[in-house]
Amino acid sequence: MILLTFSGISSGVLIASKIVSIRSKRPDKTLEEAYAFFTAILFLARIFLLGNLWAAAKTFTFALCFMNIACTAVLGIFFHFLFLEPIFIHSPHFRTRFNKFKKTFSTIIIMSCIFGVNFVRLIYARVFGTTSTSSSFNSHYFFVKPLNNVANFTMIFNGIDMIL
Repeated sequence: MILLTFSGISSGVLIASKIVSIRSKRPDKTLEEAYAFFTAILFLARIFLLGNLWAAAKTFTFALCFMNIACTAVLGIFFHFLFLEPIFIHSPHFRTRFNKFKKTFSTIIIMSCIFGVNFVRLIYARVFGTTSTSSSFNSHYFFVKPLNNVANFTMIFNGIDMIL
């Protein structure tokens, strides 16, 4: 029931983002937004699964679920320090964008370290048609390809959660 509620909220935000971005005449990237919001839903589902496993006193599955949450967070931190931080340091364009929209970028990066690496996709997904989330990372070879590779590891953790 909680998962359906979170899915409904996420779908509502995605639809509202589409409507606002159409009005602003800035095309957005719906699939990237869906990945990011789906990552947030999975994180919240894992937290509630963790609570249910604690209440049911299932130690092994509780440990696996906790490991999945921790590994997803570590992948977000890994991606930030290994790929995103060097881009911000070495590229003057992205450094000025980061300084211009510091609160938005910092919030997305912190949330990606909590929710998972796919949440970073909001940096370039043009959420609600805003300019702060419209970086041109999509053509950046050193960002999108590693992001997709690291996101594949999260699929392994999602498979473990499905088994649980």
